[in-house]
Amino acid sequence: MARLIPAVLSMLLLSAHFLRQGELGLVATSLASLGLLLCRQRFVAHVFLVALPALSLLWVGEAAEIATVRMTLGQPWLRMAIILGAVAVLTALSGIAFLSTRLRERYSQSAASAQASSAAFFIVGIALWAVMLKVPQPMLLAQRFAPWTASLEILALATFAAFVAGRFLDDTRQASTRRFVWLLFCAVFFAQFVLGLTVDSRFLMASQPHLPVPALIAAGPIYRGEGLFMPILFGATLLLVGPAWCSHLCYIGALDHEMSRRCKRPLGLPKVASKVRVGLLVAVLGAALLLRSLGASPLLAGGLAAGFGALGLVVMLLVSSRFGVMVHCTVFCPMGLFAAVLGKVSPFRMKIGPGCTDCGACGRVCRYDALRPEHLAARSPGLSCTLCGDCLSACPARHLHYTLVGVSPQTARSVFAALASSLVALFLALARL
Repeated sequence: MARLIPAVLSMLLLSAHFLRQGELGLVATSLASLGLLLCRQRFVAHVFLVALPALSLLWVGEAAEIATVRMTLGQPWLRMAIILGAVAVLTALSGIAFLSTRLRERYSQSAASAQASSAAFFIVGIALWAVMLKVPQPMLLAQRFAPWTASLEILALATFAAFVAGRFLDDTRQASTRRFVWLLFCAVFFAQFVLGLTVDSRFLMASQPHLPVPALIAAGPIYRGEGLFMPILFGATLLLVGPAWCSHLCYIGALDHEMSRRCKRPLGLPKVASKVRVGLLVAVLGAALLLRSLGASPLLAGGLAAGFGALGLVVMLLVSSRFGVMVHCTVFCPMGLFAAVLGKVSPFRMKIGPGCTDCGACGRVCRYDALRPEHLAARSPGLSCTLCGDCLSACPARHLHYTLVGVSPQTARSVFAALASSLVALFLALARL
C-alpha cells in the first residue's frame, strides 16, 4: 500500500545511517523490521506508531551534534540541519500515519489481543535491550557468538512474544499454543545445556552449571549456603504470574505434561497425595540441610540430586501417564508446592463463576488435578492450579476466568497473557544453566 511507503522509506534511511556508522547489526535489524509490515495484525501498527516517532529523535540528536561541531569549526551547518530535520519530521509522521483509517483496517486484530501483543513486544524488547547495554557479561546467546546479531535476536524474541500473547487470548488456540511454546522452551533449554557441555561452553550461562533438576532451586542454596540467583528469579516470577511458572516456564514440566496426555482423561489422585507432597518437600529441604551440616562432598550431593531427578522421570513415565495427571509437578517436585503457596503473592487468580453448572468439562482437561467436583462445588480451583488457562475454552458457558483487582476478567486475561508470553521469551533468551 502507498500509505506504507513513508514507513519503509524511514526505515531505509535509518538503515543507511547505521551503515554509515558501521553498525551492521542495526542495519540488519532495521531492514528485518520491515518484514513486520507484512503481518496484518494491529500490534504491528502499534509498534511502528511508537517506534518511528521515537526514532525521529535520533535524527534530531544527530543534527544537533553535527551542527555543534560545525559551528565550533566555523563551517556551514544550516542546510545539513534542515535536511536532517526534514528526515526527522518524515520519520515521525510515517509513524503517526498508522492512525489512519486505511492502515487501521489493514492491521486488524481484536483490541484485547492487540494490546497484549504490543505490551509483550515492548516489554521483551526494552528488557533485553537494557540487558545487552547494561550487563558487562554477554547474556544474549547472539552476543556470545556474533555480537553484531544481538539486536536481531531481540527483535525476533519480541516479535515471538507478541504472537504468543495474541494466541494466548484465542480460545481455539490457547491450549495448543501453550503446549507448543512450552515444548519449544524445554527443547531450547536442554539443547543449549547439552551443547554447552559437549560442544562450546558459550552455550551455558554459568561457568559451573548445575543439574537441571527444579528441586535444586531451593535445595541448592541450602546445601551450598550461597547462590540465590535462581531463588530470586523464581520469586520474581511468582510475583508477576504466580504459580504459572509451573505451567509455562519450568524446563521439566513440559515433559510431565506430555506424559499425562497419554491418558485421555485425568483420573484424579488419591487424597493422600497432598500429604505425600508436603512430606517430599520437607524431605528434600531436610536432606540438603543435613548434607551441608555433615560436610558432604559436592560429588555425593550431586549424585543424590541426579538420582532424585531420575526418579522424577520415572514418576512421569509410570505414574503421570497412568493417572492422566502431572504427578511429578503436583506431588513429586517441591517447587510445585512452593509455587502454589508462595504464588499467592501474585494478584492473579482463576475463578469459577456463580453460574457454573458443575458439568465437569473443565476437569476433563485439567492435568493439575485442580478442578475436581469438590473444587467446582466450592467455586474455587484447588491449590495445585497453575493458571495454565487450558480450562477456559473447555467450559461451554465460559464461567471460568482470570481475575485481577480493579479490572474486568477480559483485561485481567490480557495482562496475564502479556506477562506470561514476555516471561517465556525472556527465559528463552536468558534462562540457561
